[in-house]
Amino acid sequence: MDQDAPQSLALFSGTSHLSLNVVILAGGKSRRMGRDKGLIQWRGMTFLERCARVGLAVGNRCTIVTPWAGRYQPTLPADLLAHLHWCLDPIPGAGPPQAIAQLLTLPPAVNHPWTLVLACDLPKLNPTLLLTWRSHLDKIAPDVFAYVPRWGDRWEPLCSFYRPQAGDSLQGFLKGGGRSLQHWLKIQQAHCAAKAIPLTSAEHSTLYNCNTPADLNL
Repeated sequence: MDQDAPQSLALFSGTSHLSLNVVILAGGKSRRMGRDKGLIQWRGMTFLERCARVGLAVGNRCTIVTPWAGRYQPTLPADLLAHLHWCLDPIPGAGPPQAIAQLLTLPPAVNHPWTLVLACDLPKLNPTLLLTWRSHLDKIAPDVFAYVPRWGDRWEPLCSFYRPQAGDSLQGFLKGGGRSLQHWLKIQQAHCAAKAIPLTSAEHSTLYNCNTPADLNL
């Protein structure tokens, strides 16, 4: 197993007074990959296991959102399962924008000041970096409800922090015909409701996203 793998749960025990909810989106159609990305093995762990261990390392609660809990649960070690929560995808097949919009308006997101949303296909996630970003949350102005990494003009909405009110904003955007999280975030930034986390090249590399078989040549 590689040295950078999240080998223990390392449950968050920091001193921040803000509790963090973590949501991992798993179980998309994976058309370009041709197989379920959550079950892909890489360096001794499935993508989903790696992401779940990171989620538990940086948050106070970690939930896997999927239509197929029964598919994933048998593949995860008992020590991990004991700490995870599971939630049925609120709108199966509708894609991340709809899922995020719904999840942020429901418990447990509404019971936490911030929710970290992660895609399960980010095998290089760095928990230390995520903890650094988490430490900034209590300094963010109350009218900012999205704290999102950005590389150039490209946002990374599937490794981002959202306040509950982002859910209502995103739902309104989608009901008005909007579709892209990139477009929604640009609008929110213009209204000072979204704050970018500028990424260095090294930080951007930890958000490497796998969508096709070719992307697995990490």
